Amino acid sequence: MKLQCVCSFTILVFALVFLSCSSDNQVSIKNNSGKKLYELKKVGNVKFPVSNSSPELSDIFCHNHDGYSLVAILNKYELNVDLLRYNGDVEIEGVFKLEHEGPNGLKAVDGYIAAFFKCPEHTLLFWNNATGKIIEFALNGHKLGSYDIDNFPPGVRPIISPSTPLVCFEDRYILSLWLENPSSPNFAQEPAVAECVFNSVTNQLTLTKIIFNYPEVYESGFWSFAPFKYTPSICKMDSVSILVSFPVDKNVYHFDVERNKLLSTVEVIHPRAKDFKSMNDFDFVSDLFKGRVEKPSFEENAQYALTNPDYLAVSKVGESVFNVRIANVRPDVSAYKIGNSSPKYGVVIFDSEFKILGDTLFSQEDYYFDMMFNTQHGLHVFNMKETNELEGFISFDIFEVSPNSDTKSKGSCGVFSSDTSLSSNMPDTK
Repeated sequence: MKLQCVCSFTILVFALVFLSCSSDNQVSIKNNSGKKLYELKKVGNVKFPVSNSSPELSDIFCHNHDGYSLVAILNKYELNVDLLRYNGDVEIEGVFKLEHEGPNGLKAVDGYIAAFFKCPEHTLLFWNNATGKIIEFALNGHKLGSYDIDNFPPGVRPIISPSTPLVCFEDRYILSLWLENPSSPNFAQEPAVAECVFNSVTNQLTLTKIIFNYPEVYESGFWSFAPFKYTPSICKMDSVSILVSFPVDKNVYHFDVERNKLLSTVEVIHPRAKDFKSMNDFDFVSDLFKGRVEKPSFEENAQYALTNPDYLAVSKVGESVFNVRIANVRPDVSAYKIGNSSPKYGVVIFDSEFKILGDTLFSQEDYYFDMMFNTQHGLHVFNMKETNELEGFISFDIFEVSPNSDTKSKGSCGVFSSDTSLSSNMPDTK
């Protein structure tokens, strides 16, 4: 099996600026990272069985619940779904194949479908961007129904992926938003993160509240048409709050969902991803919107987007007090022009008080942080190299935050402990 990591480049039609969430006593912190006290270390590995023929093209979606995790592995090209229960050991809950047509069909699939779990029923839902519908399935693959999206602003849709997961607070869902068609170049009016609820009477996912618009950095310039320069990442901080990270913003935002209050704005940056230079100034956006200037070419967009850093995601690490922010540390223009377009991953470690404690640099030759998830066991990151060597399994290395060590790894990813596998008692799926 040959693994090919392709940076897919879709055209995004603009975006964005920060909503001054009405929040009294908001704290703004400028962090100064000192010594590297901690680093991200590998502590184990888990291999999940898959029924599709191309595990490296799968997406993984995880829901943590009462000491165990439900994991859905979706291959959106073959439309295979593997459902697993994971708590150190791995148990198969169900395996089924989605259909294009028929009573269980997803109809027109445009390559962007995503999965998430509904609380507290623990049914599996698929967001189909092509049809604008959410399809609900039981864990045995039986279709239960469908939902329309309701009260979303024109041109705005949900975006869900392994690096931009949906966050669940009982019956409320916090999700990132995708701007298919911004209403104007006034990005201060464009939403980025919203709260939604399911209405079983009308069969709709209803947007009830806009939590964030895009931060002010997005009105300082034009950041290309690349979607990954705009897509916000969110994670659950605790039982009442979330963290929000934007790709070209130095800050991480701590937001209390229960009180609808922005608690703090914290600068969390990796030393290799701290300088953001826009592709054009903001006047260019207005002129582009009004048709006064031509759109940059695909190659102009690609060269800018793939040679300037951005932040991919923010996540907790296990059930600890530690969090990480993942940066795409991109090559310079000269390296890009000779064919090197793959980033390294810069991981910034910070605690619950938002003190930066260290950073680690990873190579994309081994890992793919676009596909990661967090459980009580730690942060799980897709091991591309090992998956490439396996048949019928997809491999994730498990990481925890540990005190820094003077002993350097022979590999490219910091200091590793011995590989304690969590893949025991695996069923035979062949």
